Amino acid sequence: MGAPAITDGASYQSIPETTVELDWTDLVALDLSDFDRRGGKQRLAAQLHDAIQKIGFFYLVNFGLSQEEVNDQFSLAAQIFQLSEQEK
Repeated sequence: MGAPAITDGASYQSIPETTVELDWTDLVALDLSDFDRRGGKQRLAAQLHDAIQKIGFFYLVNFGLSQEEVNDQFSLAAQIFQLSEQEK
């Protein structure tokens, strides 16, 4: 029996930024455009290791997807999470 198709659902909407003053720290941005440059893989690996060891979090930039494509992926993920365990 085939799995049901996931249909177009509501578009992903980012949640608004908080207005509450909170403690924060700068996150490390890993720039994936450096990946194919000479020594880029090693630099990225070192930056990733450092971010995980010192902060515990990081974010990626220049990974090759538009914001619309990222939002589409979030929308798709939301639809998958709404499926029953059996359907998944």
